[in-house]
Amino acid sequence: MSRYIVAVTRWGAASAAAGAPHGVPDDDDFQIVARTIGGVLYEVRLKLVAPLPVVVGPLAGLEQARALLLALRARAHGAVACDADQVVSAADMSSARRFAFTATALDVESTPGHQATMPFDELLAIVRASSTQLEETSTTTMKKQFSVGRAALSSGLLRSRQTSETSVNRDIALEQVAYLFRKSGRDPMLLREHQLEYRSLGPRLQPTTGQNFRTVMQLLTERAPHAVLDERLVSQKRRSSMTRAAAVGNVSRTESSNQAETDLAAHVIALAHLQGEV
Repeated sequence: MSRYIVAVTRWGAASAAAGAPHGVPDDDDFQIVARTIGGVLYEVRLKLVAPLPVVVGPLAGLEQARALLLALRARAHGAVACDADQVVSAADMSSARRFAFTATALDVESTPGHQATMPFDELLAIVRASSTQLEETSTTTMKKQFSVGRAALSSGLLRSRQTSETSVNRDIALEQVAYLFRKSGRDPMLLREHQLEYRSLGPRLQPTTGQNFRTVMQLLTERAPHAVLDERLVSQKRRSSMTRAAAVGNVSRTESSNQAETDLAAHVIALAHLQGEV
């Protein structure tokens, strides 16, 4: 069964006309969305004040998605709708390791023998983002501690008590990424800062991956000047969700990532540029 979503990509003139600052949803927007999707007004309000694009869904079906899309556009807001199951995840994209710029395209190799090409004239949008992965490990240690009170009350029979001590280690990995979307909407490509091999930059090669990644972005925009460069997801990172939890003995480990949320946000941003809803 399809999972439809609607994403607000721009708060438009209707809010400003109602007395609210341009680019901010107002009470009428909250009411309309809550009524259309059958949601709780308080929860809808919390969702809609998040950084754009704001994703509403999954919705009950195509008709509900269409109704919400028309209601938002009627108030001059930018909005797009799509089947969330059709969004290509980062794991299913051509994710480059080696790359080379030719006169007409970016050629990449993700794994040995697996190559893909992004012609510059087919490039619709470059959506840059910040990827976050968090691994948290908790270790609980049981200790025996001498207790004067227990010894006195038990006439010396009970001299200690057990206590627990928990230590938490957090490992955060941040990475620049760029989604490359074609005008056709098919076969998007992903560039990851820490996965690319930058030797093909030649004399442009810099000491750090961050500098080299920015150089790749510069070369892309120079060769595809018509392509949209959207960088909002760099500063407005998507929130992370838990991806895995496990416990063995006294050690528990949880992993979270904003990858899925970023994949969806990048997709709706590209769709918004394609449909003129930015």
